[in-house]
Amino acid sequence: MKTTYDFIDENRIKTILLILLFPVTLAIITYLSLFAFLFLSKGYTSSGETMTVASALSEINGIYPGVLAVVIILSALWTLISFFSGHDFLLSAANSSQADPELHKEVIRLAENVAITAGLPMPKIYIINDESLNAFATGRNPEHAYIALTTGIIKKLDKPELETVIAHEMAHIGNRDTRLMMIIILVIGFFTFAGGFLLRMRFRGRNNKGAVVLILIGLILYLYGTIIAPLIRLAVSRRREYQADATAALITRNPQSLISALRKISSNPSVASLNGNNIMAPMCIENPLKETNSLFDSLSGLLSTHPPVEKRIEALQAMDGYSSFN
Repeated sequence: MKTTYDFIDENRIKTILLILLFPVTLAIITYLSLFAFLFLSKGYTSSGETMTVASALSEINGIYPGVLAVVIILSALWTLISFFSGHDFLLSAANSSQADPELHKEVIRLAENVAITAGLPMPKIYIINDESLNAFATGRNPEHAYIALTTGIIKKLDKPELETVIAHEMAHIGNRDTRLMMIIILVIGFFTFAGGFLLRMRFRGRNNKGAVVLILIGLILYLYGTIIAPLIRLAVSRRREYQADATAALITRNPQSLISALRKISSNPSVASLNGNNIMAPMCIENPLKETNSLFDSLSGLLSTHPPVEKRIEALQAMDGYSSFN
């Protein structure tokens, strides 16, 4: 049986491994991009001979150390920016603003009560002006944590239900899920953004060789962000949602209110500001993207880090008292 401390330790190890993985993958992508440029675009060696795989590798090995140093420095800088300022990017992407102490007095009071019960520092509360029902937490540690709630979830849940939702997000903070997800979203998501940007740039220039290089580099980055990144996201097990649900039930001693809240949330979780931003979806208490019936969406659900709401409700209903969970 895993305890909260086990999950915290696992998340700490996963965070370190992911931070180490980013410069490694960037180095590989850089090497492949250089090879594509020299072998497919240049065509000839510096001595005028026809480019072969061996000659391309020889030229790459001469310039690669310098390029790799730049790549590692840039990736390290981006990782540091993500670690210390990532919450600003995510809260901004959700079009959220800090809760007003007077207008959102009850919400802040609920959060304070949950924080005290959980033995955690009080997180800053942010509001997303959207009638949907959703919420997420972010931040690098419990001392620098933030919980965002939609106006819809505040209006449509009763006080006990809203308290359990806040407790669920507080559990992610306590388990250090927020730090892990923040790094995954901002660093891995950067590959998708950079790849898409480079692919779009191909229409702006007339230099065929330059366009080929941009397309190749952009394609590698984009495929990494859309195919490999979801597989890496699976490192964050679906168990983290069950863990947060169970922890919320322990904090509030009210699993039935969380069950009721999950049912209401599942009826309208789509957040307009996050629609199309599937990289942020795993952060939310429920998938904030609009559902479609396409085959691609059905297959992508297999890679979702959120278990079905029905399964989460079953797990809560199966809890024997409130003293332990699997």
